[in-house]
Amino acid sequence: MESKEFDLGIILLLTTGRIFAKLDKLYDAVDYLTNDKIYTHQMIRVLPILKEYVLSTYPELREIGEEEKFENVSEIQLFLKEQKEKFGNSLKLSPISKDMGYQHIDPIIEASFLLQKTKKL
Repeated sequence: MESKEFDLGIILLLTTGRIFAKLDKLYDAVDYLTNDKIYTHQMIRVLPILKEYVLSTYPELREIGEEEKFENVSEIQLFLKEQKEKFGNSLKLSPISKDMGYQHIDPIIEASFLLQKTKKL
């Protein structure tokens, strides 16, 4: 499958877990990268896999955006603008390969499993 350009805000959201882009764009990226339809409750399992994939592709992004302190949205926007000046507005990614650790799990089965797990806590 061909690679696709993703806004740097989405890339940094994947690598840091911090909100540098609109969440609907996150779902689009995650669906593309996994070649699957990922639901909210599945993100906790999928995002760590995608983080490692993105950082293996772009190791220069390691620790970018993880420790910065932001007081308001304007500071986040300024930070993102500065990062885009360094790394570009967007970066290309292809869907992850099977050996990256992602596997499809039916979202209903996974939700049921998570519900049972929380009941035991």
